[in-house]
Formats: sequence, structure tokens, C-alpha cells
Amino acid sequence: MSRRSRLTVRKSCIGKIARYISLFALCMMASPSFGFSIVSTEAVRDSDTLVTVVVDSQIELSEDVLEAFKSSIPITIQTTIKIYQVRNNLWDKLIHEYVTRDVLSYRSLYRDYLLKSADRNVNGGYTSLEVMLEALGRQRTHRVELAEDTLHADSSYVGKVRISIDRSALPSVMRLPVFFNDAWHLKSERVKFDIK
Repeated sequence: MSRRSRLTVRKSCIGKIARYISLFALCMMASPSFGFSIVSTEAVRDSDTLVTVVVDSQIELSEDVLEAFKSSIPITIQTTIKIYQVRNNLWDKLIHEYVTRDVLSYRSLYRDYLLKSADRNVNGGYTSLEVMLEALGRQRTHRVELAEDTLHADSSYVGKVRISIDRSALPSVMRLPVFFNDAWHLKSERVKFDIK
């Protein structure tokens, strides 16, 4: 083999390796096809002690979470809503935190999916995981009850909402391994909304 042909082979190999490295880097930078996202949020102050928050979201579980779920390990999805009083020239003051948990479980014997929720509209059994997750994410109404004299007519209020997996609800033997696994760190962005 001549020197010129050896150089051509080397250049060809280096070009292929460079292409593979580029493709690998693009795959690593690509966003995963799972996660939680909040599509829209609306909030209305019904009274001095009640705020109604409607959250529309999309929920997709990672492969690791799905594997645990189909092994009959319940998955708890937590919605956290924080209410703040707007203050001029200062950071907003947290006046109330509302947390609700939805427990997803799979019964392999019956091959059905159960959702235990405080929301009676979605509580119950489902024939498929996709239908259950769609019901869980579809416009959910949260009635946030506050203590007397918390909301004042002359003040402005905002809220923040986030949806996440409650890893502390997992069996104790799983908590440490999933802490280091990004596939279990599923949470939406913290979305800010006005309270009308």
C-alpha cells in the first residue's frame, strides 16, 4: 500500500470518528422525551379565604420510572402551589403553601391502573397508563383554602406552581439510588401566575 493511499485511509477514518463524536454530542444535548410541563395556569380569588387555581399540564414518565411503576411500585406526583403577597421594593412575601399528592399504582393481576387523588373527577381506575396520565394532566382545579384575614382587598397576590415526583414517598430502599438517577428527577419549571 502506497503512502498516499495510507493517508487517504487515515483521513477517512478520522472523518468517520469525527462524525460519530458529533452525533453522540447532539444526542447528549437533545432534550429527553419525558418530563413534566405546565401548559397554562389561571387563578381567581373567590373570597378572602379561597383561591381557585386551574392547572393544565403534560406528564410523561421516564423509562426508569415506568419500569418501577410496572413492577407495582406506587408513584406519587406532587403539585405544589405557593401564594405570595406582592410588596413594592421588596421580595414577595410567601403567605401560603398548598401541596396535593396523586398516587399512581399498577395492579398486574388485574392489569389496570389506579389513581388515588383528592380530585374526585380523576380518582379511580383506568384501562391504560396513557389515559390515566392524560386525565392527571388535564385542567385540574385546586381550591386553595387560606386562614381568615390572609387575603386583603387592597393587596395584590401572585402564585407559583410546580409538579414533581415525590421521591420521599418511594420505598426506603429505593430513595438513595434514585437520588443519583436523573431519570427520577422529574419536575416542571416553577410557573408564576397572577391571581385576579
